Amino acid sequence: FIFAGQQSLEEGDLVVCYSDGFEPVLRDPKFFAALNQSTGEKVDRALRKFDTEMTTVDPKRFGKERSLLALS
Repeated sequence: FIFAGQQSLEEGDLVVCYSDGFEPVLRDPKFFAALNQSTGEKVDRALRKFDTEMTTVDPKRFGKERSLLALS
């Protein structure tokens, strides 16, 4: 299933689309800190580091198949 809707956006807004396996990760404030980097390469490194930390700490909860699309 897909939750869909409409939302007005302004310059600088961040849109995050994700699969249900990513939901527990989104609840951690460190996730958005990792997304708030100046370049795509820094975002990629920060998210990979964060992901590795989360799956190491609790692989049963955070190791599920998941997809993420973040646009700014």
